[in-house]
Amino acid sequence: MFVEHDYSTHHPLLHTWLSGTLLKLGNQYFGSYNAGLALICLLQLLFLAGCAAFAMNYLRKTGLPRLPRLLALLFYLFFPFHAVLGISTTKDTCFGGLFLVVFVCVCDMVRSHTIYRGWRLAAFLAVAVLMALFRNNASYGLALTALCALSVFLLRLMTRKREWFLLHISLLFLIIILAGSALNGVMKRALDAQSGSVVEMLGVPIQQLARTYVSHAEELPEEDKEALYSYIPETALWNYKYYIVDPVKSRMDTQPVDENTKDFLRLWLRIGRQYPGEYLLAALYNTMGIWALGGDSSCSVVYDMREFYDETHTLTSHSLLPVLQRYYRWFNNENLQNHLPFVSMVFYTPTYVWCVILGAAALICKRRYYELLLPAMLGGYILTLAFGPCIMIRYLFNIILCTPVLLAAVWCGQPVQSVR
Repeated sequence: MFVEHDYSTHHPLLHTWLSGTLLKLGNQYFGSYNAGLALICLLQLLFLAGCAAFAMNYLRKTGLPRLPRLLALLFYLFFPFHAVLGISTTKDTCFGGLFLVVFVCVCDMVRSHTIYRGWRLAAFLAVAVLMALFRNNASYGLALTALCALSVFLLRLMTRKREWFLLHISLLFLIIILAGSALNGVMKRALDAQSGSVVEMLGVPIQQLARTYVSHAEELPEEDKEALYSYIPETALWNYKYYIVDPVKSRMDTQPVDENTKDFLRLWLRIGRQYPGEYLLAALYNTMGIWALGGDSSCSVVYDMREFYDETHTLTSHSLLPVLQRYYRWFNNENLQNHLPFVSMVFYTPTYVWCVILGAAALICKRRYYELLLPAMLGGYILTLAFGPCIMIRYLFNIILCTPVLLAAVWCGQPVQSVR
């Protein structure tokens, strides 16, 4: 996209432009794109370290005891996937760090019942809007949280109890969403970017149709099968994998769906009425990385470097620390389940989702209802992933980073004063 100036909103425009610029600078000043990639890795590692330090500083000021703070520090320092994602070119690395900083600030405001003012408010808004530019579903998650807070505010207002903080935090999230959307629109026009395909938002329906076809191909009416083939080729349907939509989606021609989205959805509803059980199973299997404790594809991390698309823009794999590289490669699904059967739970994404759920339950038991905004913020983002193509470690990297902060907020009994 960067080299050919052929941008698409399928990927965050800011991340695409920033990555391309750094790679170009590395080649321009140091003579190779490997130098640009090294620059990206170093900047991301420093950035993640700074975000984790910001979170640790907050935990210190909340009065959290030394032992849990030490455990949080060890987690940020040595959890293998932090380092692996730190040298990855995926957008989720920067997004995860920004989300952590925003979540820490929201914790600070919620627990002190005070909205930031002055330069602190300006700095918070700047980081939050930047976060929204790195992932679209960040805004969707904030919108769900704001809606919940606003609903509670209105319900309390009906009983003549004015919980103004709930209204203020809702408006704050709304400002972030609108500002992020406006800036994204400006970048779209500046880079002359094309809109992403609607297919990207239809991952679950595509999985449901593919599973139903694979399980009931002989039973489906010919009329429905022909209509289905016009959107998804038969060869693509047979590529169905229960945990990821990409094998089917990658072989689709997106144009028919983009041009006839309503007809596609009518077909989806018509087939769904015949096989509701398959639709339910398809959705559950596709979201195992959210709810299924005990191991799944969510710990899968690719350690290999992809080849560039032409001979001019080349990258080569070169490890300065091969021993460390082998160490990180060990943390794959097979080794974790065979050699660390219980400890392996911390490497799977559902563990962190259940931490959010249990954190919310603990706050309810303690009757600290205001602070439910914290798991609601994380839960709103998690809910958006249920409609995505799959669940994997990088998609929930931000939740993993925020888990120590959430658990610390639940641990600390008394709200603290706003951190200066």
